[in-house]
Amino acid sequence: MKGPEGIRTDYTNLRDKKVYRDEWDRLNARLDALGEDINRGYARPARIAEPRDGDRIVALQRRIDDGRISRRLPSTEEREFQSRLDSIRREYMRTTGGGRNPPCEERADISRRLDSLETELNRFR
Repeated sequence: MKGPEGIRTDYTNLRDKKVYRDEWDRLNARLDALGEDINRGYARPARIAEPRDGDRIVALQRRIDDGRISRRLPSTEEREFQSRLDSIRREYMRTTGGGRNPPCEERADISRRLDSLETELNRFR
């Protein structure tokens, strides 16, 4: 049995018996490994507080699509905006792939590019 319940069961089985020291050492090693797993879980940075560039990308895509459908965006601007958003999306996916947390300067660059695109899209409201 693995995990905390397995450790508890093994401890219960060992505590009232005469056993060799290596059995206690194995149990203590499992407890240490569990403690390290818990500490790693607490050490992970929380990403909830920061604005989500992924959400902004989705919202801008909707605005571009809406502008194309409603014909508020001329086709040349629509293609340019879509190309810029695709480029930002590729960069965002590259920097966050595999659950990575991108460096601050890369996040700032993506955010600046999204701000610029949003400002230009606002001209066609």
